[in-house]
Amino acid sequence: MTTDPQEITYPVYRKYTDGRVYFKILSPTEFEEARQTSRGREFETHHAKLLPDRHLIMDMIDMRGGFWLGVSREEYESLKS
Repeated sequence: MTTDPQEITYPVYRKYTDGRVYFKILSPTEFEEARQTSRGREFETHHAKLLPDRHLIMDMIDMRGGFWLGVSREEYESLKS
């Protein structure tokens, strides 16, 4: 079942199942990615302009495919400290 983007309370927080990359989904067309690298944590904002990118965001929200886990706002925000 697909979630209606109009019924979602943003932001929504997810991470990959390996725990290395976190996502803060800001809207049906925008998300922030937090990634651990050899230089430390890097944050990048993505804007979905194409339909496949918007589908990726909905897949993250619905946790389709077994790639994502839900996380709390606190867990995501702790990455910035």
